[in-house]
Amino acid sequence: MIKLPSAVNVTQLAIDPSNSCSDDDPTSATGGYRVETSADGITWQQAAAGTFTPADLGKLVPLVPAGTTGQGVSYVRFWMLSTQAVTQKLGCPSTAYTGCLYMDSGEVEVFGTPTS
Repeated sequence: MIKLPSAVNVTQLAIDPSNSCSDDDPTSATGGYRVETSADGITWQQAAAGTFTPADLGKLVPLVPAGTTGQGVSYVRFWMLSTQAVTQKLGCPSTAYTGCLYMDSGEVEVFGTPTS
């Protein structure tokens, strides 16, 4: 969970779903994801969801919050739901792929303007 310094009208999120520098196997990169926003850290709404592909790795993927989910945001929660190994159906559970054991994501960015 990310607590923003003040409430923001979020215009865009950007996520790099890549595996971390300590893991050379891209199968551990984030596949399925969900992003939620909240004004108070208690009530959440889904702002974006989907599946990152191998083509998304190594770059920030822009996501636009759905509807009014970007308005008055003080908290952002990023859920990594599955790895590239699972998304690509590589045969988990298997120790041949680190993506069957754990998952990584490189960066989350939040863009917008203050509400006041």
